Amino acid sequence: MAEEQKWEAEEGDVHKRTIKLILPIIFTATLLIPISLSIGFTEELPTYRERLDNGLVVIVREDHKTDLVSIDIRIKTGSAREGEFVGTGISHFGEHMIFKGTETRSRRQIGDLIKGLGGYFNGFTSHDFTGFVISLPSENLDKGLELLSDILMNPSFDEEQLKREGEVILDELRLGEDDPSKKLMKSLWAEVFRVHAYGYPVIGHADLFEELTRDDLIKYHKAKYVPENMVLSIAGDVDIEEAILMTKKNFGVIPRGRLVHQEEPQEPLQIGQRRVEARADTELARLAFGFRSTSIFDKDLYAMDILTNILGRGEESRLYKRLFRERELVYGIGSFNYTPRSPGIFVINATLKPENLPQTETAILEVIEEVKDKGVTDGEMARAKKMMEVDYIRSHKTIESQASDLAMSEALINNYNFYDKYLEEIKMVSVEDVKRVAKKYLRQGSLTTAILLPDNFSKEVIAKEGKKVPRPQVERIELPKGAKLLIREDASLPLIHLRATFLGGLRVEDAGVNGISSLVARMLLRGTKKRTGEEIAELIESKGGQIASFSGNNSFGIYIELPSSEKEVGMDLLDEILNECTFPEDEILKEKTRQEAALKAQYESTFKNGHIKLNEALFGDHPYGRNIYGKKAILDAITRDDLQDFYNRYCVSDNTILAAFGDLNSNVVAGRFKRIAKKMNSGYRRELPGPAEAKMLKRVDEISYQLPRGEAIAMLGFLGTRIDSDDRYALSIANSVLSGTDGRLFNDVRDKLGITYTLGCTHTPGIERGSCLFYVSSSPDEIARAKGLVKNQIKLLLEEGLKEGELEMAKADIIGSHKRSLQTNDSLSLQVSLDELYGLGYDAYLHFEEKINGVNRDSVIEVAGKYFDLKHYVDLVINSEFEGRDN
Repeated sequence: MAEEQKWEAEEGDVHKRTIKLILPIIFTATLLIPISLSIGFTEELPTYRERLDNGLVVIVREDHKTDLVSIDIRIKTGSAREGEFVGTGISHFGEHMIFKGTETRSRRQIGDLIKGLGGYFNGFTSHDFTGFVISLPSENLDKGLELLSDILMNPSFDEEQLKREGEVILDELRLGEDDPSKKLMKSLWAEVFRVHAYGYPVIGHADLFEELTRDDLIKYHKAKYVPENMVLSIAGDVDIEEAILMTKKNFGVIPRGRLVHQEEPQEPLQIGQRRVEARADTELARLAFGFRSTSIFDKDLYAMDILTNILGRGEESRLYKRLFRERELVYGIGSFNYTPRSPGIFVINATLKPENLPQTETAILEVIEEVKDKGVTDGEMARAKKMMEVDYIRSHKTIESQASDLAMSEALINNYNFYDKYLEEIKMVSVEDVKRVAKKYLRQGSLTTAILLPDNFSKEVIAKEGKKVPRPQVERIELPKGAKLLIREDASLPLIHLRATFLGGLRVEDAGVNGISSLVARMLLRGTKKRTGEEIAELIESKGGQIASFSGNNSFGIYIELPSSEKEVGMDLLDEILNECTFPEDEILKEKTRQEAALKAQYESTFKNGHIKLNEALFGDHPYGRNIYGKKAILDAITRDDLQDFYNRYCVSDNTILAAFGDLNSNVVAGRFKRIAKKMNSGYRRELPGPAEAKMLKRVDEISYQLPRGEAIAMLGFLGTRIDSDDRYALSIANSVLSGTDGRLFNDVRDKLGITYTLGCTHTPGIERGSCLFYVSSSPDEIARAKGLVKNQIKLLLEEGLKEGELEMAKADIIGSHKRSLQTNDSLSLQVSLDELYGLGYDAYLHFEEKINGVNRDSVIEVAGKYFDLKHYVDLVINSEFEGRDN
């Protein structure tokens, strides 16, 4: 639904519209009566809604599958509801300032408290609302509510903090201009919505933003942050009655405010096509078609949502098959239907070569006209409806998503039962309805086209009742020929997750076939003796499932998720991939093209570009110093025989960890996997090719290179730990102390001086020594100063050790983050598979908290001194103009 403002790289080319899933609840005025949900697996999750005396709506759901709770609050104001301040981004600015301190707590104290509670806190702003979420262990619910109430209702709007955060947001605005996809969508929205406030970016325009004052923020906060303009939801390991009492104690005492309702200007009917073009530092072109769509209240919403699934979701969608698979005009294409409170926009977007723009535009319009003329098939309807039904199931994976959906439905739609109605309405949509809405809304006379071209491109070139139950555990089963199966029965959702993971990845590649692991992983899904790649995609999507592959530094593999009723389909397909993969020549060419596009996209990101260069310098000839996607010349030279040889060597039973998690019977599934393993080849050769483990640097390598992007980034790279080293736990604590929104780097570099927007540190262990990375971005004239401050904080940590309370807060922060990361069966299956594959044991995750709590202050400094050696590291700075790119 509504967009959130975040500064992050977009990893995929295809944008999918995700329907926000609103869970059904029943309101009762006086009694706390848990209400069983009416749809399948949610029958056993009691949910309750109450409006407090001051107007605040509270929704509580019990879900005891983890000992976590998520609090989500939505204020019904966003960039489209800013009244006299429209276009300034005041909603987004206020959201930032909520984190900066109250009348009784400083910004640092707030961060320390959240960290000490093992919690996670985030905020976001959209066109229609502003939201905040706190997730933390359930025993800390009352403290979380008290903190949230304080920071929301009593912000200090400190003048010094306002000035600093204003600079941060201006940096964010500038960075957004460097992101090709964001720049494209910004221009499309502004052209489609010439009157309605949806045409303004959520973050605002820089010139209007700079006019905002402290008095403006105070006035806006007083008008909008009132109880009757808020919805608060709680989901997780709670008792409904206790949660309501805690909410009343912390939020019920807030006095009712004077809410002023302002009428939003409506966008007039668009008559005639519109076109807008922008330029960016990119090698790829981006194209977006925008058609005026429905609001979320419109009865045509349901048919339009099915239409977007049929046109642009998945490999069996019409646009993907026609433009990528058949004609190879695009690298990626998809569609989404954005339906906020007022009529929104139906978008089709693609990434492609600039010279393919004319043919691509024509081909998209041809597909649309086919739907308008001939309609869609029963098979397409069934596939779309199944995918949307499974979307509903997936929405229950985490307590954060449940709390989010409950709060959003009430705040945006004023109907907590919306999704009950939504699913029923989706079932009732006919092929005639889809054809009708395609004719009604996808009219060429009301089309807006947005194009983003490379700076140097010439146009001439264009041609269970809430009771706690024992949590399901992971079991390991030895299979024939050395394979292992990790299995977990969990019937809380009717989904099954299947995974095959192999040792491999970048580490096992010879220099002459760099990128082959990524290419093999892609090709595992592109054909077996029984099915083509297209048939594999059609099978999975017709069942409402998803299939994906991955390749990293040390491993690669595949993943399948399906409704549990389709488990046999998933196991049959996994069997085929493991034993009957064919590597069709025509698919190899297509996947090479996509991998080469991924290579180009890397170099369009300043951060990724710098990271590649840093790894090259840090690891030298070691495989970790190479690019995960390889190089174009090497990819072009890789043959089908090379791929088959890699598959024969690494996709063997004694190099395989299989996993089956979810709504399944262990005995039945284990029997099926034994038969799969028996058919697999064995004989994994365990020696690693290439040089021995990367050696410690004997110097400081200083590297400086340049990109024409108006930004600067500095990186410091150190050799890091091995996966099997206990040093990684102490190093995690050192990283937590230094990074994050309340870490030392933030406080010293960003908070005090306001000269940077993004900074932090990470460490990536490997089978052999991995890396530790410090990074900071700033303006070109301040980057040297920013880098010096980062180095100074490293020195202070090594010389002065940890401050009072830092160790405890870091431990709570890391443990809380670890729990959140393993909530779902898909994420847990990956973690245990990798741990077993790397020799840590499949149950290593159960001992993580113990390992973290076993770290003491002295060991943190000892380990930090071991790895953060300021005499031996790579020092990289990106600034001004860079002459070439290594593809």
